[in-house]
Amino acid sequence: MTMRPCPDCGERFDRQAFGLSVTERGRLKVVCSECYDTHYSFLCGICEERVGQDRAHGSFPTDVFVMREPVESGDGYAPGIYLVVHKPFYNCAMLGPGSFSHATIARVADLPKTSHPLDDVCDCVCEECQTKYLGYIWTTPSLPRRRLRRAG
Repeated sequence: MTMRPCPDCGERFDRQAFGLSVTERGRLKVVCSECYDTHYSFLCGICEERVGQDRAHGSFPTDVFVMREPVESGDGYAPGIYLVVHKPFYNCAMLGPGSFSHATIARVADLPKTSHPLDDVCDCVCEECQTKYLGYIWTTPSLPRRRLRRAG
């Protein structure tokens, strides 16, 4: 047994039996399975398979997600598969629920009947399900950064 502390949480675990390799900022590291599930993978909102990724993620690790319930905002988003077309696309409130920014997401397909009911209203979609239900893998185009002018 090779008991080592996890570089993310500090808990000791058997690296050979329970360690999962991830790449972050170009460096390979081995983390415990709990940190891997929390920070380096997600459950697909359609097939419910755990999908790993090479970087830590925020709320939305992919630019395609399923929305299961209508979101009560100015635009009244209906359930379905959505693409992120502009970033930032989500406004996180300090108090209360956040909201999607105006015209930053686009509904592109109905919610598949095979979609499993997970705990969240919105869940990301893996590349395999994107290909199956959309016919392509979507990545939000990057916008060039603007240079700020100094006043004065």
